[in-house]
Amino acid sequence: MPLRSLLIAGLFSLLQALLAQSASSAPITLLPETQEALRALNVAIEKKNAVRQSHERGIAVVKRDAKRLQGYARIEKLKALISHYSHVQTDSAWHYLELLRQQPEVAKDVQLQNYLAIATAEVLAVKGLFYDAQSALTHIQRHALTEEQRRYYYHTARSLYGWMAEYTDVPRIAKRWEHLTQLYRDSIIMAEPLGVGRDIVRADKALTEKQFEVAQSLLDSLKSKQSSTEQVYVYNLLATLCRQTGKQEKAIYYLARTARLDLERGVTEYEALTHLAQALYEQGDIERAYMYLRCSLEDAAYCGTSLRTLESSNMFSIIDRAYAAHEQQKKHIQWVFTSVVGLLAVVLIFALFYLRNRVRQLRIARHNLSETMVALQKVNNQLSATMQSLQETNVQLQETNDTLQLTGRMKDEYITRYLERCRAYLDQMQEYRFSISKMLKSKDYVALAAKLKADSRMTDEQASFYADFDEAFLHLFPHFINRFNALLRPDSQIEPKRPGSLTTELRIFALIRLGVQDTNTIAHFLNNSLATVYNYRSRIRNMSIVGKDDFEAEVMKI
Repeated sequence: MPLRSLLIAGLFSLLQALLAQSASSAPITLLPETQEALRALNVAIEKKNAVRQSHERGIAVVKRDAKRLQGYARIEKLKALISHYSHVQTDSAWHYLELLRQQPEVAKDVQLQNYLAIATAEVLAVKGLFYDAQSALTHIQRHALTEEQRRYYYHTARSLYGWMAEYTDVPRIAKRWEHLTQLYRDSIIMAEPLGVGRDIVRADKALTEKQFEVAQSLLDSLKSKQSSTEQVYVYNLLATLCRQTGKQEKAIYYLARTARLDLERGVTEYEALTHLAQALYEQGDIERAYMYLRCSLEDAAYCGTSLRTLESSNMFSIIDRAYAAHEQQKKHIQWVFTSVVGLLAVVLIFALFYLRNRVRQLRIARHNLSETMVALQKVNNQLSATMQSLQETNVQLQETNDTLQLTGRMKDEYITRYLERCRAYLDQMQEYRFSISKMLKSKDYVALAAKLKADSRMTDEQASFYADFDEAFLHLFPHFINRFNALLRPDSQIEPKRPGSLTTELRIFALIRLGVQDTNTIAHFLNNSLATVYNYRSRIRNMSIVGKDDFEAEVMKI
C-alpha cells in the first residue's frame, strides 16, 4: 500500500508539472466578443475560395461584355475589370490595363489617358513597384482631371507615398515620403465632399498627428454609417488607434473584423490579417498567428503583390520558428502524457486485480445479506399479515362493542319505559276497578254498561303507546328521520306531522332498525293488518335510491 500510494503521488506531481508548463505557454484568455470575432474570421478563411469563385462567376458577365462590345461601352467594362482585379489579382488587372491602352479612343481622350495613368500607378503600387508607379503619375495632365479623377489621383498618390514611407529604411527619405503622404491626405480632405469618406480621411490624419481623442470621436460616429467597403477602413483605423493607445485586445478585435470583411469582399491585397497574426503572436497564440500568416502569404502570392508578400514573409520566418518550437513542445508534452498514461495503466491493472478480489468478497457478502433480507422480508410479511388480522379483529370487536352498547341502551330505555307503563296500567286498573265497584254498589247498571262498551280509553291508550314508543326511539336514534329520508328520492321524503313523533311508515322501519324483522310481529305490535305492513314496506323500498334489496340493510346501519 505505501509503495502504490507513493507511485500515484509521483504521477500526479508529474501531471501537475506538465499542466503548469502547458499553462505557461498557453495564450492569454480573450474577451467573449473578441473570441467571437476570431471565430467569424476563421469561418471566412474557410470560405474564402468559395467567395472568390462566386466573385469570378459574377465578373464573368463583365468579361463577356468587354469582348462583345465596342467603343466607350467596352471601355467602361474594361475599367470595371481593372477596378475589380487591382486589389485581387494584379496580373489580371495589368492585362486589362493593356487592353484599355490599346483602345483607339485613348489616343484622343485626355480623360481616358489620365484614368489610365492613375490606374497604372495603383496597380504598380500594389505590385510593390513604387518608382514605376511614381513615374506613371507624372504622365497625368492635371488641368484635364475631372473631380472624380482628382479624388482617385489623390487617393492613389496618398497610398503610394504612404507605402514608400513605410518600407523605406533611410529615415531622411522616409520623412520626405511621409510629408508627401500628409500633403495628399490634406488634398483628399479638401476634394472629398462632406460625408463618410471625408471623415475617414480626417480620422486617419488625426491618428497620424497623435490626436487620439479626435480620431476616436470621428471613428465612433462612423461605426454604423458606412458600407462594407468603408467599414474596412473604419475598423482598420480603430485597430491602429487601439494599438497606439495600448489597448491590445481591442486592436485584435477590430483587426479580426477588418480581416473578415476583406475576405468576404474577395480582396487578396490586405494588411489587417498580417497585423492580426503579429498581435496574436505577441499574445502567445502561436497556432492562430501561424494560420493567419499562411493565409496572408497565399493571398499575397495569388494577388501578385510583392509588397504584402515581403511584409508577411518577414513575420513568417519568426512565427514559423516559434510555431515549430511550439509543435515540438506539444509533441514532448504528448510523449510525457503518453508515458504517464502508460504508468497509470499499469497501476490501474494492479488496482483492477485488487478490486476484483474485493468485488468478489463484496458479492459474497451481498449474497448473504440478500438471503438475510429475504428471510427478514418473509418475517416482516408474516408480521404484517398478523397485524392486519389483529386490526381487522379489533375493528370487528369495536363494531360488536358498539352494537352491544346500543343494544344495552335500547334494553335499558325500553325496560324502564315498560316498567313505567306497567305501573301506569296498574294504577289505571285500580282506578277503573274502584269506578266499576262504585257503580255496582249504587246499582247504576246503565252507566256501568255504557262504561264497559266505550272504547275511547283504548284509543287513548293506543295513542299514548305510540307517543311513548316514538319518544323512546328518537331518544336512541335522534337522526333517524334525516338519515332515513337520505335513503329516499327527493320527491318521496317522509315528514312527521309533529316534531318528536313518527309516522306509521317510520314506525315500521324503526321496529326493523330495533331488530324486529317479522311482518306478523310488526303488524301485531302496531295493531295493523299484515297487508298494511307489507304494502308500507314494499312502497318505501320502491322509493329507495339504494335499491330495493339493499334498502333495509342500509336502514340497519343508521
